[in-house]
Amino acid sequence: KAYKVLIRLGVISNDELNDLATVYGELGNFKESVKYYDMAFTKSPENPVYQLNLAMSLVLNGETERAETLYRNILEFHPIDQKALLGLAGILDDQQRIDDLEPVLIKLYGCYPTIDYCVRLGNCQTLLGKSAIAKETFKSGLEIDSQNPTLLTNLGVLYSIEGERELAEDYMRRALIHDPLHVDAWRHLSGLKKYEDCGHPDVRALQSLLGKKLAAQSESALHF
Repeated sequence: KAYKVLIRLGVISNDELNDLATVYGELGNFKESVKYYDMAFTKSPENPVYQLNLAMSLVLNGETERAETLYRNILEFHPIDQKALLGLAGILDDQQRIDDLEPVLIKLYGCYPTIDYCVRLGNCQTLLGKSAIAKETFKSGLEIDSQNPTLLTNLGVLYSIEGERELAEDYMRRALIHDPLHVDAWRHLSGLKKYEDCGHPDVRALQSLLGKKLAAQSESALHF
């Protein structure tokens, strides 16, 4: 109420508008949140914090077209802003605009090399039919974490698609060494009887646990 009195008097600051918008956002009232973030942004359109807050609130309010415009405006002046890149990637991913998503993920992974961004980029490239490039992306992730079971599994999937069965199985076994209950690695292997050399002390118990996990998860070609 105090903030709204300040608004009527025309003496509210941008930071106070931003705070008011944040409160509405925390209450789940994204329409009001957008309203007050927009007021702060209108008064200081050059402020990237106000732009970013407004863009994120717009997404939550279902106004993705304007949010995308704001994210792109931010990136025009701050090309490696991680939150803006993530926000834009989220919109493009939700809309399944895979061709537009790839360059955003390339920049994200290039500037902020994490396993998560590596997996997202490699999976995007796989969906685009760029399997050779996707393999190189996943392999670059192994330079960050050579034991990551998701990267190893996704490489196994790609080699399996290409008919490189032995290489595919090698990657799957490596994934299971580091995560014996990795469902996708098990799923893409041709039969459990081959994998007693994975080093797990109780294969029968593992099979039981695996069955429960398989029942709880949907089928997928890649582990996202």
